[in-house]
Amino acid sequence: LNKPEYTKHLEYHPVGMAEIMHFMMDMMMTELVFIAVGSILLILLTLALLFRSFSGMVWPTLLVVITTLWVIGGVGWTGMEMSSMVSILVYVILAVGVADAVHILSGYLFFRNQGEAHERALRSTFRKSGLACLLTSITTSIGLTALLFVPIVPIQTFGLFASIGVLLALGFTIFLLPLMLDLWSPFSKKRAASVVQGGKPHVVQRVLRLVEPLSHRYPWTVTLVFSVMGAVLLVGAFRIHVDSNLVNIIKEGASLRTTYELVDRVMSGTNNMQILINANQTDALRDPKMLKAMADLQRHLEEIYPHLVTRTHSLVDITKDSFRALNEGRQEMYRLPEDPAVLGNTLFMFNNANPKDRRRVVTDDYAMGQISVSLRNAGSHEYSQVIAAVEAWATQRFAPLQTNYPDLEVGVTGTLALMMKLTDYISWSQIKSFGLALVVISVLLLLVFGSVRAGLVALFPNLFPILSIFGLMGWLGIPLDTDTLLVAPITIGIAVDDTIHFLTHYRTEVVQHGDLKRAVIQSFRETGQAITFTSIILSLGFLIFLFSSHNGLSNFGVMSAVAFFVAVFADLFLLPSLCLLTGLRFGQEPEPVRAGHTREPTV
Repeated sequence: LNKPEYTKHLEYHPVGMAEIMHFMMDMMMTELVFIAVGSILLILLTLALLFRSFSGMVWPTLLVVITTLWVIGGVGWTGMEMSSMVSILVYVILAVGVADAVHILSGYLFFRNQGEAHERALRSTFRKSGLACLLTSITTSIGLTALLFVPIVPIQTFGLFASIGVLLALGFTIFLLPLMLDLWSPFSKKRAASVVQGGKPHVVQRVLRLVEPLSHRYPWTVTLVFSVMGAVLLVGAFRIHVDSNLVNIIKEGASLRTTYELVDRVMSGTNNMQILINANQTDALRDPKMLKAMADLQRHLEEIYPHLVTRTHSLVDITKDSFRALNEGRQEMYRLPEDPAVLGNTLFMFNNANPKDRRRVVTDDYAMGQISVSLRNAGSHEYSQVIAAVEAWATQRFAPLQTNYPDLEVGVTGTLALMMKLTDYISWSQIKSFGLALVVISVLLLLVFGSVRAGLVALFPNLFPILSIFGLMGWLGIPLDTDTLLVAPITIGIAVDDTIHFLTHYRTEVVQHGDLKRAVIQSFRETGQAITFTSIILSLGFLIFLFSSHNGLSNFGVMSAVAFFVAVFADLFLLPSLCLLTGLRFGQEPEPVRAGHTREPTV
């Protein structure tokens, strides 16, 4: 076939699970370098625009690069397999790791702009943000560690090493960043405070000053708007369904997807399932009634699912072919013999002529046989519906035969059926892992802030990004798969970081002077810039997965970016509003705000 006269006309199109795995590995190795380098360049560019300082750009990036090298080295030394998850691991460490550095560096710049000297600004920053950084790293690590309960080794490995990477990034930030700022600070350590204060405010700061009143003047309005949006998104979330498609995760135009589409279009499909008929009784499949039931099941499949089923094959087809051949090849004889003796003779003749082909469809004792069903590619949701319908209809059709064959069993088996059950099991395991992460993080928030009220106030803004993802996917008809389900535990672990930073500053202010509105304003000013910076970095960074050939990773990137974009609004507007409306005082007597009555700050 390699001769020139053949190669001009023949094209090779390999399909199957092995080819999909080969394609995924090639894609991972090709895109890993692009994603890693692209992420670093994007982080550098974003930091340069946000901090307008070379040291503010270089130091956070260097910290996360060091962390990433440590983690990837750890994966290599342990010999664990990562598959395509290594791409997500690299970026999660880069993006989450830089968040701690951004919070510390942003706090340092804030206090320098307040007129504090270098060393005093560092102390003020760690006094205000040190505990918050520790807590955020712990919650993020918990969210990622929850993935250990998903029964897929690559996802478990990802969760383990991503959580380790988050804690390593915190350690490097605490111990190395102050030394780095000593070596090279965005401001001269000897520069007078008045000179530092004279700079032009960053565009982010100017925008935050414009929207700041929304965080404390209109708490009822803000809460109402978020409530209405939440109700709409909740309806959409109930419309969502789980659906995985190993072929459609490859982007259109890719060679492997084109091959699958070609085979589905011009041949008998790219998937196959088997229906097993086990009578547990010798010679049961020599019974004309048994073969008639099998023929009815095959015809039912071909008539009900013509868009999906391309071909069925079983002992029924072999029997019809043999009976026609024994009757001079007349087309009207292409049928099942009704006489048991004639049927037995037909099967005897075929077995003598071709025993190997007979063994592919029925056992030697004729107690068990199978129907092979060729299928076009579809998603797990549709396949699962077909499998459930086939099992239900087969049970009904074979029920009259239970009298003669009381141990008769009929069920769908094969690789496809196993994959559908596995996909469903994995999806529900991921949902449970998100639930576990949510429970653990909620308990941690209750313990950290010391009250149920504070824990609930901290929790609601972090549920909103998750609700936004699922709600939008439901309304847009985007199904959940094993890739997009990763968004929930990762997002809840990361999004809660900014909430903790805000509430930590807020609690400090409340303890100092007890004025809730003043505490909200001061917390907004101290953390707003860092919250915005980290959200911009996270959102833009995850969008780099749009360039992946893997649709699952692309959807993961978009959904994550949407979640972090929504999270910044929830933390800057919904969270302050809830603090005011609930009169959150951390152990003191609450003074809830009535509509239209908010206290003015004392400064």
